[in-house]
Amino acid sequence: VGCRAYPVLMCGRVVVDYEGMAIGEADRDIVRWVGEGLEALGESPASSWNLAPTQQVPLLLRPRKAPETHRVELARWGIVPPWEKEFGTKYPTFNARIESVAEKRTFAPSLVARRCAVLTTGYYEWLTEGKVKTPHLIGGTGLLPLAGLYSWWREPGAAEGEGWRLSATVLTRESTGPLAAIHDRMPVFLDDALAADWLDPELRADHVMLGAVSDGAERVAAALNPVAVGPIRGDGPELIVPRSGGE
Repeated sequence: VGCRAYPVLMCGRVVVDYEGMAIGEADRDIVRWVGEGLEALGESPASSWNLAPTQQVPLLLRPRKAPETHRVELARWGIVPPWEKEFGTKYPTFNARIESVAEKRTFAPSLVARRCAVLTTGYYEWLTEGKVKTPHLIGGTGLLPLAGLYSWWREPGAAEGEGWRLSATVLTRESTGPLAAIHDRMPVFLDDALAADWLDPELRADHVMLGAVSDGAERVAAALNPVAVGPIRGDGPELIVPRSGGE
């Protein structure tokens, strides 16, 4: 799944470097929450420098049954509504436009109390100049949380308490700042100052909250500088090395 498959959406490639999430940022509450959540997860997920939709992406969330705790969970990137007969969709659901998310049947139920941070350390976007597409890395130097939504889907006929599977989507908005020159859409970056409210399942997400989160993303975007990189093939830290001779 990539930008060629869904030309009207953001390209679906993110970087998830678990070691990079905590570098020099112990004073950030969300970094501390992620650290606690990963420790409680009881496993060491593998980092990826080329994670695509339908693969497992890490989330930070506060469960409705235990809202005082922060949990890290792995979820299918591409939200699957509970009414689907299979764990998948016929249309792309890895992005949700913040401008219309409250009106979309696929996403609106999760907006009420199943909001999350999709945990990345960066993502790729392609700058198109004529027939040439050049990948650019945005972020890559620490935790870059994205505002997301999650949903639980249950396998038909599963035994009681079993068969539950998790999926998620990333909110997007119009690009601003340095990112506007690369693509007309960008993720809704989750501003640290708004993370606690966004993750709180006891707070209802209304137009005021969505507006605040969207505005917060502008502040984060202003500090991000896209860097040209080489072709995004395979997986490994070499993918985020700046392209020789250009940024």
